[in-house]
Amino acid sequence: MTTTLTVGDRFPDVTLPNQNGEPITLSSLTQPALVDHYLGFADGYPLILVFYRGFFCPRDRQQLPQLVQFQSELAVNYCKLATVSVDPPIVQAAFRAGLGAQWPFLCDKGRSLLRQINILDETEGEYAYRPQPYTFVLRPDLTIHSLYNGWFFVGRPTLEKLRQDLRAIMQTRVDYAYEAYDAPEVKQIRRSVERNVSRASS
Repeated sequence: MTTTLTVGDRFPDVTLPNQNGEPITLSSLTQPALVDHYLGFADGYPLILVFYRGFFCPRDRQQLPQLVQFQSELAVNYCKLATVSVDPPIVQAAFRAGLGAQWPFLCDKGRSLLRQINILDETEGEYAYRPQPYTFVLRPDLTIHSLYNGWFFVGRPTLEKLRQDLRAIMQTRVDYAYEAYDAPEVKQIRRSVERNVSRASS
């Protein structure tokens, strides 16, 4: 079974509950922050979306701790990460806490998204009716930049591969070049923000 999606397609902008049961829409994770709008940079952020089988899967238990190591690098480089499984939020919350993960763990308990993108594993055994372990790297508008089928070891992306994907996406942003921040109008806004922050902290 292979996903119906391919590079260049738009990933469905679904809403799923996170580990706290709060509804999260994928596009809300890629939207530019308020300060970006203030500076005139409205491109948004890339998103790594990882589908995993569950806390019991030995391969997931290797992949997800690697992403925990990666999360601080993503945070300072304006890139986002989310994971999806069919485990209920209470199970995901415990797994997330045990990992030390800080990104959203989303729940597709009804398997509607898995069926929509054709990655529901319907074989018999311990992985029945769980997602095939796909990883999608999405542009801020949810267009698929790259995708990986992690069924076997060779299919799961390394951190370096994800890093290169994200760099390629970030290079397309209008604020990627240093000169964008050095423009007089942006300098003026940045100084205004710094003054306001300084006043608020004093």
